[in-house]
Amino acid sequence: DEPGCWPGDANPELKQMGLQVDDVFRMVEMTIFLCVLLPISVRWFASRWHAAIQLHRLINVVYFVDIVRRHSHPHSWILNTPVFVLYIIDKCIFGYYFRRNKSPEIRRVKLGKDFMILFWKSPFGFTDTIGPDYSLLLNNSSFLEEKHAFTCFENRSGRRLINSEEDSDCDDWTVGVVIRVFRRPRVPRLSKKDATSHTQRMYEEEPDMLITGPRQGEMSEKVRLELLSFKDAPLILFGAGSAVNFIIDTLQWCSANRPVRQRVSLIYTTRDYDLFQWAMQVVSGLVPICEDRGIFFDIRMAFTGSLEEEPDEEKDPLNITTRSNREEEDSLNVTTRSTRSIASSVKSVKTQLMR
Repeated sequence: DEPGCWPGDANPELKQMGLQVDDVFRMVEMTIFLCVLLPISVRWFASRWHAAIQLHRLINVVYFVDIVRRHSHPHSWILNTPVFVLYIIDKCIFGYYFRRNKSPEIRRVKLGKDFMILFWKSPFGFTDTIGPDYSLLLNNSSFLEEKHAFTCFENRSGRRLINSEEDSDCDDWTVGVVIRVFRRPRVPRLSKKDATSHTQRMYEEEPDMLITGPRQGEMSEKVRLELLSFKDAPLILFGAGSAVNFIIDTLQWCSANRPVRQRVSLIYTTRDYDLFQWAMQVVSGLVPICEDRGIFFDIRMAFTGSLEEEPDEEKDPLNITTRSNREEEDSLNVTTRSTRSIASSVKSVKTQLMR
């Protein structure tokens, strides 16, 4: 018989290798998962995050199982398995049951069609950081729906941020968040409930949610430590759209603490008229409190959208307006109402207060 090698063995003298069925399966499997599905999942993260994260997670689990099940990879049992177990604990236990707030009373305020504000009372009190993260998930969501993390602001000043005399529910709150509503249809759909985005469902359905947090945000401690540092240069924070959450919480933190930094510059822009008016109102109310504590704020707020289309004034039973009537709205921003856009006209809050 001509010498050779058995499946699963190698003959270095003949430079031959025998492949088992499992070897062929693994080559085909890894080619499909790593060369086809992995690039698809990475590409989908930009526009189809709800499907991309599930596909990405499936690839990770399959890869882990494929390595650990092989007797030829004992080092993977020691190195990979503990990390995977910690991931499962973090995902299933810590992510859903640590600082869990099940179905709190939530007050929703709609700012036009593209933004909304949620207020609720957290049983865990205030944090000592800026812009903490809270994760929100509608209770009637599908099994594959992920919790959505939002940078929020906390009511350290005890002020009322909604100017509505008939609604007193907005007074008793500790955490708030401005959320951008995305109305793109979900493709591909993972379940019957996934026809629209999670934020659109939060906007249209009853806000019965699971909330977890607070947790420290990515830049939370960086900003807090900068405010407590001895530096002459001003601290500059820039935000746009729903990033007003971070700006509001910076003011809220300064209203309850005494930062060492004496000069802070806040720059904020948005293309949404209703959000701009609300943000102007809130920031104008918080700045004097902070400046009474010895901090100088240079705040620039600009509306960069077009004024050709008037804001939607259709009343909604769940919508709490931040303006009592059209006359008050016009008096707040007479100059900008006479132009198509104020992208180049930047106004400081102090100027608004003097008016």
